Amino acid sequence: MILSLLLSSCHPNGDWFGEIAVTRKDTLIIDNGAEPETLDPNKMKSHSDGNIANQIFEGLTRYHPKTLKPLPGVAKSWKISNGFRKFIFYLRKNAKWSSGRAVTAHDFVYSWRRLLAPATASSYSYFLFAIKNAVEYNRGKIKDPSKLGIKAIDDHTLIVTLKNPTPYFLDLTSFSSTYPVPREAVEKHGDRWTRPENIICNGPFMLSEWKMHRHIILKKNTKYWDKDVVKLKKVVFYPIEDQGSKLNLYRSGEIDYASGYPTEMVPFLKKKKDMLSHPGWGTYYYKINVTVKPLNKKIVRQALSMAIDRETIVYNLLKQGQLPAYSLTPPYFKAYQPAMTDKYNPLKAKALLAKAGFKNGKGFPKLVIMYNTSENHKHIAEVLQKMWEKNLNIKVSLENQEWKVYLKTTEKMEYQICRMGWIGDYLDPATFLDIFMEKKGNNNTGWYNRRYISLMNRALRSFDIRKRYSLMKKAEKILMDELPIIPIYFYTYNPLIKPYVRGIYGNLRDEHPLREVWIDPDWRKNK
Repeated sequence: MILSLLLSSCHPNGDWFGEIAVTRKDTLIIDNGAEPETLDPNKMKSHSDGNIANQIFEGLTRYHPKTLKPLPGVAKSWKISNGFRKFIFYLRKNAKWSSGRAVTAHDFVYSWRRLLAPATASSYSYFLFAIKNAVEYNRGKIKDPSKLGIKAIDDHTLIVTLKNPTPYFLDLTSFSSTYPVPREAVEKHGDRWTRPENIICNGPFMLSEWKMHRHIILKKNTKYWDKDVVKLKKVVFYPIEDQGSKLNLYRSGEIDYASGYPTEMVPFLKKKKDMLSHPGWGTYYYKINVTVKPLNKKIVRQALSMAIDRETIVYNLLKQGQLPAYSLTPPYFKAYQPAMTDKYNPLKAKALLAKAGFKNGKGFPKLVIMYNTSENHKHIAEVLQKMWEKNLNIKVSLENQEWKVYLKTTEKMEYQICRMGWIGDYLDPATFLDIFMEKKGNNNTGWYNRRYISLMNRALRSFDIRKRYSLMKKAEKILMDELPIIPIYFYTYNPLIKPYVRGIYGNLRDEHPLREVWIDPDWRKNK
């Protein structure tokens, strides 16, 4: 198949891979990677969910498409006081839901209370834990939601009081979990409120059609406050998990943006102008269920980590510019240098396993690596399987699950070892490290360390940036010693984008707001 792709792409377009004729003037077709689990902002947990939510909803602030700095969204302006502990947002009077009703400060109060409510069981409830009494409310210690530091003074003024100084709070209000949800739709339709026939949106686009495992179609929202900047009339998302299928669809011109493709094609595609390469604020790692024997032993987890040759995975298998990862936090944040775990050392790994009671792997139970559907995930799992069998003399099998099933399985902790990727939700190390402050949510490893939590809490309360990062590094050192997760590599994004698509830029979070994206039929002239 790969050879046929190469041959079929060798046509007069030369510098570009596949079809570059403009056949759709106001429609963009994108590969979404997987079928979304939900479009409910308060309940979503994956990048495939957020890709859609970012287009059909809008928060108080929104991301700059290049820098990711917060821009005015539903809030036209804001004031910050009390050492980043008090935020006053002034909402636009012309911000409306797709139903025509005004978006108000009361919508945000309702939505944020819902995000924090124990009954919602949101994986991202911790996102608002900086708010006064948020932790206590989420854990049921406070029952009255009016005690939260979230107050609507009137329809267009929202006051948020935080317990800790949070300089990046405006980044949080740009993220999908903090988007407003329409109370009338939620209470009328329950879990089905996000179906096309029921949904009410406030973003530049609205949901028009959702056919499971086929496509999601968005259309321009004519009620959006800034509708005149929105050039696309329609956006189509395809949930494509098979990498070869993505590349075939891109080559034929049936999709305009491909997020991935077979690793074998990388050397060839690097020569094409379609590829947009940029570093990513994300880490690919393996989660370990520390409640399962013998994975409950730290030295066993350390042995597994030291038996992985990450450089071989990155430079010989992936070959897309990724960096080997020995920490959870990527090294792209200048003010913070993460603590690292030990590098590849198969002899020491074997000695550690022997110390744990499994000399030369004898008596070690068969391990199962679980991964979600993707050729690349499969290839990495196969490499780990071989490395552990060779370096530790243990038996390893692989198990594949479709994305939605996979999420539920990992959430229930019905696994031994599973792959996971984490893309930072804001540009601060806390976006990685606060995952492990709770047993639930996005942790799901069973690992809980009081010293780690104490250090992180002290860091989050500190307004001194040096002290803050020093405490975080101490916490990450504990994490990289205990290893409930094994980091593999730091992300690099290499999507393929047709030359006539304008307004999509590379950024650390691979976040692409489509409100100002357009199709340029004269792209050859307008370079």
